[in-house]
Amino acid sequence: MKNQINNQSDFLNVTLNQVSQIYVGKDHCCRCGCGGTYVSTSFMKGARSEVNDSLAQRRLTKAQKLVREGAFAEYEGSYANIVSGDNRAICVYFDDIA
Repeated sequence: MKNQINNQSDFLNVTLNQVSQIYVGKDHCCRCGCGGTYVSTSFMKGARSEVNDSLAQRRLTKAQKLVREGAFAEYEGSYANIVSGDNRAICVYFDDIA
């Protein structure tokens, strides 16, 4: 299944079963993991990081709260990148869902 999240309304309606993994860390940095950490959900096909639905849900809830409060966000179809501070971001991925 492939999810496409293209705008704020789509993102605010996302539930954990649509999320593959979430990155928290530096914003303007590669996403190899050197500038932050990843957590996968149990819905991700072939998880490449720790699977922890509870932590992922807390991070998704925080990202949605930031968006409702007016944080800058980019919606790129297979992911949403939400600015969470000075050069900090929460990036929610919607690809690789089992």
